[in-house]
This record gives sequence, C-alpha cells and structure tokens, in this order.
Amino acid sequence: MGKTWFKPVPVALPITRQELIEMGITEDQIESGEARGELKTSGPWQIPVSYKALCQSTIYTPKEKQRYSAEQEKTTVYGLRTMNNIRQSGYEIEGYVSVNGKKCSCFSSSQLFELENGKLIDVAVIHARIKDA
Repeated sequence: MGKTWFKPVPVALPITRQELIEMGITEDQIESGEARGELKTSGPWQIPVSYKALCQSTIYTPKEKQRYSAEQEKTTVYGLRTMNNIRQSGYEIEGYVSVNGKKCSCFSSSQLFELENGKLIDVAVIHARIKDA
C-alpha cells in the first residue's frame, strides 16, 4: 500500500487512520502521536545493522522554478521497508533500501502526518533517493 501527494505538498501530509494502519503504523503508535523506527544492532559495541521504518521519496521543484528552498513537486510513501548497509553520519543514518525492486541509497528522517481530526503523527521514515519517483 502506498500513497502519493502532489504539488502543493503540505508539510503535514493529510492521511486517514486506516491508510496509516495499512502502511504498517500501529494503533498504539497513532494514539501516542509518534512512530519510531526499529534499529537492529550487533555485537558488544551495538553496531547498527538494519533500520526498519516507513519509506518515502520526494521529487523537488527544479531550483529555477522554486519559490522557496526545498519546494516539493511530489511525495510518495511506500510502506514499511528495511535499510541495510548502514553508516552512521552524525544524528542520522544512511544506507540502501529496496523500492519497487530497485536498490536505492537512503537516509533516516521523519515526516508529519495529519489525520482527518487534525491530530499530528510524527513518523520515522527512510527517505529513498529515487530519481523521477
């Protein structure tokens, strides 16, 4: 189950409770207003091995047409995915994720979703770098 939002892409993506559940977000996470990713580690130094979260990609407006920085043309959410070959980069992690059968580079981030009743849900995401997604 996936969903796409087109320009103008809002900061908090409007979504129904049922759509979030179909994407893998649990009722408890919706009620708490936060869905965190699951980090798997290995060994005594807790080296990150994989990270599971909601996966999304974004197409940004070309710089010459932007009215403001990071203006978005389209955002697509694909559902839960797992990031592998993780490298820590300060406060975020980078790696690779499979989207529609293709391996893409990605990084960890978060996305706000807004339910019909106005409640905001902060969801951990894997942001896939996909050209022409």
